[in-house]
Amino acid sequence: MTDINLPEDHKSKKARSCRVCGKLKQPEEFSCYKSPKSYGGYQALKSCKSCEKDRKLRNHLEKSYGITLEEFEVMVQEQNNKCYLCGEGPSDVYGRLVVDHDHKTGKVRKLLCRMCNIHLSKVEACPDYLRRVTEYLKSDI
Repeated sequence: MTDINLPEDHKSKKARSCRVCGKLKQPEEFSCYKSPKSYGGYQALKSCKSCEKDRKLRNHLEKSYGITLEEFEVMVQEQNNKCYLCGEGPSDVYGRLVVDHDHKTGKVRKLLCRMCNIHLSKVEACPDYLRRVTEYLKSDI
């Protein structure tokens, strides 16, 4: 929001309560979007960035995998926030593990780090892939 030149009396420059969590938060904790109908040309969201992030994750989990955010959080706790395959914690920009699922049935399996999920998708796409990787590593090319 600091990149936007809003008038000093714009309502988004004042502390206000998030409509979701109800906490009083500073203006930089809310996102703005361009709105020609709004005073100053910008409209601040009514929910804070943190609640918006949770809302987007909740929608993604439910739409893509049919699980709730609470179910996802239970899976994270059960796996100690570690990838099921490599045992490492999440290290990508999103800071969380990803849901692995069977693309044919849609059944959720476990949580993986982004790299293991990418490698697993290669194995699923090409069943011969693991054998070829093993042979490659054994060769002295």
